[in-house]
Amino acid sequence: MATQELLRGWGLNVKLQVHTDSAAALGTCSRLGLGKSRHVQPRYLWIQEKLANTQFELFKIDTKLNTADLRTKSLAIECAEPHLKRMGFEVVSGGVIPDTRGDIFNTKD
Repeated sequence: MATQELLRGWGLNVKLQVHTDSAAALGTCSRLGLGKSRHVQPRYLWIQEKLANTQFELFKIDTKLNTADLRTKSLAIECAEPHLKRMGFEVVSGGVIPDTRGDIFNTKD
């Protein structure tokens, strides 16, 4: 949201989007107050207020498309490879290297 404010100062109005594959996160963020949740400190409910004021949008994303899973779950190579390719990496035998074919910083001729 700080970046959103910075861009707004430059005259650019952008809409923030948050993508999650967590049904619990969607449920907690979409309601106001604690509901049936336990052991949640009220100071963490600010996100509900921001969502209600439409300062950002919250979307459900299929877990197969969630690139954050690379850092949060142990994935088989068959599941990890599509995420890596979406992030610009090339999977080769023995490891993963950055895909620099379309990189503007690539100085090779």
